[in-house]
Amino acid sequence: MRLLKKVKIALVFATLVGVHTSAAAQPEAKASETSVEATGQLIDEGVAALISKDYKRASEIFGYLAQQGIAFDVYNFGLMYANGRGVRQDWVRATALYRMAAEEGVVEAQHDLGVAYLEGTGIPKDPVAAVTWFHMAAESGYAPSHYRLGVAYASGTGVAQDYKMAAFFYSLAANQRYREAQFMLSLLYAKGEGVPQSLVTALKWIDLSLAGVEPTSIDFEEARNLRDLIAKQMTPAQIAEAERLAGEWKKEQTP
Repeated sequence: MRLLKKVKIALVFATLVGVHTSAAAQPEAKASETSVEATGQLIDEGVAALISKDYKRASEIFGYLAQQGIAFDVYNFGLMYANGRGVRQDWVRATALYRMAAEEGVVEAQHDLGVAYLEGTGIPKDPVAAVTWFHMAAESGYAPSHYRLGVAYASGTGVAQDYKMAAFFYSLAANQRYREAQFMLSLLYAKGEGVPQSLVTALKWIDLSLAGVEPTSIDFEEARNLRDLIAKQMTPAQIAEAERLAGEWKKEQTP
């Protein structure tokens, strides 16, 4: 059954993309084309090509692997089309490749397809479909999708507005060190939207969101301004408690 799925992906890919990767991208021996070792070596070579910014070589390798029906490399080739690296930028093809990989369970593809639906990039804008794909990726614990669902529920985009659900998804992402979610969760606690109002908890999360952010960045300035607004409404004892809670959270996250 798995082999039939790989053949189906390969056939659809060939029809969709209509490319023939160069012989240089293929394993040396025909007998090794389906071996795990040969595939692993090609993936490593493709990643190395991306790191060295040899996008032409990377597109050849990931294109070849995608033709073999390897779902994650279908997604990688979609990224090449999305970014115009090694191939001409083509969002229609990129999102079509995302869908192929997403339907095979590639979490990153599910998330990126959701973003494409949300923004109307390469496919018609459809916030409801976006939320559906974010939910699929979120089921695998993918923090960026947890964050996107938090935004969707907070703003009522693709779903009915629900601050409790927004807080729930922001919390899932925040506890995976997703800085943007920590910032948004701090706002909810400061306002008491979807959660009981708690300036102590709000300060805890905004302090955590500031960790590791460049002091010269716009993000740092925005977060710092929010922290100052929250702290002005707190007693020294409350601030100390927030800092203690943030410190405990960091210790719990240390492997």
